[in-house]
Amino acid sequence: MKKRISHNKSRNGCQNCKKRHVKCDEQGPPCAACIARDFTSTCSYKTSPPAQDAGSSVVSTSTSNSETQNSTPIVKKHTFDSRRLLELELMHRWSTKTYESLCSVPEDYHYLQIEVPRGALRHDFLLHGVFAITALEMALSGDPAKSPEYICIAMEYYDWASESFRAALCSVTSENQHYLYIFAIAATIINLAMPDENGNHLGGMLKRMVVLFELLMGACSIAVLNFNWMLDSPFSPSLLSALSLMEKPAPEPISEATKQAFEDLTSIIDKLGKDEESRSHAAYKAVATKLHYCFKQESRGLIRGFCIAFPVLAGEEYTAAMRVQEPMALFMLMYWGVLLNVLSDQAWWTAHIGRDLVSEISDALLQLPPQSQFSTMPEWNAGISWARTEVGLEVFD
Repeated sequence: MKKRISHNKSRNGCQNCKKRHVKCDEQGPPCAACIARDFTSTCSYKTSPPAQDAGSSVVSTSTSNSETQNSTPIVKKHTFDSRRLLELELMHRWSTKTYESLCSVPEDYHYLQIEVPRGALRHDFLLHGVFAITALEMALSGDPAKSPEYICIAMEYYDWASESFRAALCSVTSENQHYLYIFAIAATIINLAMPDENGNHLGGMLKRMVVLFELLMGACSIAVLNFNWMLDSPFSPSLLSALSLMEKPAPEPISEATKQAFEDLTSIIDKLGKDEESRSHAAYKAVATKLHYCFKQESRGLIRGFCIAFPVLAGEEYTAAMRVQEPMALFMLMYWGVLLNVLSDQAWWTAHIGRDLVSEISDALLQLPPQSQFSTMPEWNAGISWARTEVGLEVFD
């Protein structure tokens, strides 16, 4: 039987998450997991989670994964005039700087700078989402002395945005579907990057990755289920450009060390295939191929941040294996951490995330019993050493 690494459980989750034995963000109904799987109508709690006051200036939770903060938030009350000035500041920052960090293809610039603010005037979830991600960017990229204040502002607007987003999901239309998709992507970035008000990551990286994968699959479902509407929306030029660039011939300058790492990964999966069910073996083979594809696309440099697509490409079966922390699933997630670390040079929202992910996973994998089927494979230890080297961590003998 596979060794599983211990993890914390949600104690106050919704009934759907309890039945599926997955971590609930406890922010519903509906919660993020039920939204991602279109279970919004059946998301319920035995006892209602504590209600949040939308009028408060600072909230006690930071993101949809609701990790409890250990320190007291900085509270700053806003009058009507100060709130208006704050929102003008945030919208100006979005339109002149923040939006650029979310662009993957050239066509994104017009859409994010022009179309998104227009949509924000009609949709509260988008308006508050823009304010949230902009405040977070200012907290992580601006004056460190003001960082705690802007983190709290980002938390506040994100909670408001999430509430109206859940309501909007009940009435998806041709007019709002691309805005819902963009907000879902922004929510993923916020969950990935959001620290507490002291600048520390909330909870462990593995917990955060489970929420991240579910949010990205939820965002993808919005696009897939309404694909024809997407093609007729203002987002269409960006979508068509990305699809075209994926097929465009270009060099794939992957390093020799990375090529060897993937050969080692393939060898590990093949060795496990002798003992594992064929379905599990085939599934990991498929995920490894998609992970390699992400490395190749990122090395081409035609679509910035393409590696963020990996959770969607990996699929629900892999996410389930990652959720219960199967060693093979974590080993592959560690590889993805290397790719996220490469992206950290281009995007403020991935700073240190990849490195921290590799550190947490490799430390856990190195604690597996020496006699386990994984620890006895030279390729296993070589893969861990490669990942730690790539992100600048010490390599253990």
